[in-house]
Amino acid sequence: MAAYRRDGFAVGAREFHDGVHGFAAGVTDRAGAGVAALSLTSLGTRLSRGARREIGTVVRAAAPEVSRNLTTGRARHR
Repeated sequence: MAAYRRDGFAVGAREFHDGVHGFAAGVTDRAGAGVAALSLTSLGTRLSRGARREIGTVVRAAAPEVSRNLTTGRARHR
């Protein structure tokens, strides 16, 4: 939890399957309470430490947009 608080995202390495990494960041409601998580899963054996950091940063950056879309009812399609 300390790393999540510091980095704004969590990484799970080989917790469920060997060689698989999961990345997650919290999604909140209007009051700031956690209601969900945005996550991405990848084969960790093919990711450098820098790539893992970059993926975590992207997931962390996307989570607030998901939170805003949930609270405003506006989903932007790209």
